[in-house]
Amino acid sequence: MTHAALEYMSGLPEWMAGFKQAAGGANLVGFFDCQGGPAKGVKSIMRIPSNKKSRTWPKMDESKGQPDHARLEKA
Repeated sequence: MTHAALEYMSGLPEWMAGFKQAAGGANLVGFFDCQGGPAKGVKSIMRIPSNKKSRTWPKMDESKGQPDHARLEKA
């Protein structure tokens, strides 16, 4: 899962499938899904775009304190 993405966000499974497909030829150990908080300042930067949808994502962020123990176990 991408950092700060809502776990129930529509479209997320398709995004993840696309990322995995794009990395298909890379020499990777593996993939895991785990929600985590964005780096400091990222939410401020996300409020800048002129695209209204992009500006709403920081307001929807539920990732504070993530990944928690349950999500790490799931990953």
